[in-house]
Amino acid sequence: MEMQKTGYGRRAPFACQRRGGFTLLELLVVLVIIGLLAGYVGPKYFSQIGKSEVNGAQAQLDALGKALDQFRLAVGNATVIKRIGATSHPMRGRHHAL
Repeated sequence: MEMQKTGYGRRAPFACQRRGGFTLLELLVVLVIIGLLAGYVGPKYFSQIGKSEVNGAQAQLDALGKALDQFRLAVGNATVIKRIGATSHPMRGRHHAL
């Protein structure tokens, strides 16, 4: 540790020496800000992921329904679909596999 001279010929052991780095308080403030942002953004992000999964599942069910309709039209006999375990969709009246 280098000592600096004072005006009276004595050396001050702890003169104002500025070192590079952050204080503990500065680090705590940054951590609190990051925590607040994560608490605000996190739930919104995960709810959007849930919504996108629901939309993807709905699109897959619609595609399955359309494929079954095409199969029924191609075969021309609805009893084939009933034989493989399909039931009528309550909202649309179409045949969909369970």
